[in-house]
Amino acid sequence: MDRNTFYDLVDIETPEDFKFYDNIENLIESDEEWDIDDLSPLLIEIPNDVMRELIDEYFTSLLDRLPDDETDLYTLIYNVSRTMKSVLNVDVISSEFGNENSDIEKEHANNPKRRLSYELKKFSDWFSRENLVDIKNLENGKEFKAPLRDAMGMITLEKLGIGSYSYNFDDCNDYELDDYILNFSDFAGSEATENAGDDHEG
Repeated sequence: MDRNTFYDLVDIETPEDFKFYDNIENLIESDEEWDIDDLSPLLIEIPNDVMRELIDEYFTSLLDRLPDDETDLYTLIYNVSRTMKSVLNVDVISSEFGNENSDIEKEHANNPKRRLSYELKKFSDWFSRENLVDIKNLENGKEFKAPLRDAMGMITLEKLGIGSYSYNFDDCNDYELDDYILNFSDFAGSEATENAGDDHEG
């Protein structure tokens, strides 16, 4: 994908325009295929604090829409957002660890924006994967499967009084997180994951 086409996809004209919720939503929830090489050059131009705020805003919106009893999925998505934000800290955190980092840690410490591109692409592919959620239309009894992305959109419509559905998210818990990134996040003093689950339950 050429740069102009990719910029159209996320609805910007210059990297400085990538600062709104709609930009990251268009990226993650796009129907069009994009890859890491499309995103990495853009992320290099975006300040870390802007990306942290966008990641916070986007994932907070997802978490707020989840049904209250979906604690496992809540914790998973919370950890995904935590992973992405910790990637932006890897270049700072790695110096605190001295020379004991593994080769992969050093690689991503040297290029955290490319690592973030990888994490965003990984989440986008999973979020849009077909047949991830079992859904039942409570108005006509029809049952079908849909991507988690579409299920979250239906939940939004339900809150507006459009449609009535039940959801089974059991197949959504196969997302793999890299332990070393989460360990970096812990070192940086991020909130404990279990606290997120407790807050959700409350």
